[in-house]
Amino acid sequence: MTDGLNIPKALITYFSGTGNSFKAASLIFKELEKKGYAVHLKKVEIDSKVVNDNYDLSIFIYPVYACRVPGIMVKYLNNLIKVKSSKAVIVSIIGNGFISLKSKRIFVPGYEGQALVQAEKILRKKGYDVFLTESIGYPANVTNFVNPPTLNEQEILIKDGDEKVNALTCDIVNQVRRIKKCNLIVQFMCWIFGLGYENFGRRMIGKLYVSDNSCNGCEKCKDECPANAIKMFKRKPVWNYNCEGCVKCINMCPLNAIQVSIVRLITFIGLFFVPYMRLILHILDINLKVFSNIYIIVILKAGIWSIGFFITAYVLDKLFVLFERMPLIRNLFYISYTRKFRRYLESTFNP
Repeated sequence: MTDGLNIPKALITYFSGTGNSFKAASLIFKELEKKGYAVHLKKVEIDSKVVNDNYDLSIFIYPVYACRVPGIMVKYLNNLIKVKSSKAVIVSIIGNGFISLKSKRIFVPGYEGQALVQAEKILRKKGYDVFLTESIGYPANVTNFVNPPTLNEQEILIKDGDEKVNALTCDIVNQVRRIKKCNLIVQFMCWIFGLGYENFGRRMIGKLYVSDNSCNGCEKCKDECPANAIKMFKRKPVWNYNCEGCVKCINMCPLNAIQVSIVRLITFIGLFFVPYMRLILHILDINLKVFSNIYIIVILKAGIWSIGFFITAYVLDKLFVLFERMPLIRNLFYISYTRKFRRYLESTFNP
């Protein structure tokens, strides 16, 4: 879509937890403006309204979660109206990092899995002409499980990511056709992994968090959560099952007060092995023999086991929230391996 002056219009739609996708979107925004585009920026959150206007160019940017598109972004893409051959670009942001090995820091690149293919399929069904898909690496930020890169490493990774974004922008302007492929076996493995994360894993991530004694109840985590997954109880944050796993809260807390509770982590992992769940499955084995179809049996067992798991997790979580506010025992829940972890928030990203 162009106006009376034939100025091409571009829309950059992005979802960002700690600022990497925002950084890429901002750089592309500036470069497209220099090339004469009228550019609009759209941030995606849980309650975001879909932009239904047709643009000459639509760019979608998001981080990769468990080798797939974040659920919050998938929902937005699926709600887009059909267009007529609008040009589209897909950019997935992967987390690059380093690990210590024999006193050396070894570079570990991120991987997009099926995150580009997944978005491409959705957009093509909506009528978009997807001509370019690419992954860009920025510092890894999964602070709930892995210590982010050092400050020096972050600078190196950010500089490298920025250079790749600027090169990508030149390809966008020149409409270079380049689609990253993903073979079917990898797609299937990523689909299984991603399906488990989307429907189960991400929902449990928030249940591992606790705000320690340094929390002052500022509510910044609640106000900035893109998934609306945080509520306040007695001036302390409580996470619900809407958690997207974007790690924004643990990385942006001004006092580094949000931690992964080891008690919570061990407890919820332990739910996979509790005896009464095995008893339930044993009873099901006996009573489900009336079904001859093995697929029906597997689905029923998985469904009943999941219900039992979440009921138990729900009850325990409610108890833990109360225990975490009792002076005599709350410090037990504050035991964490993330307290000394670095935090990562892209410097230009100001929630």
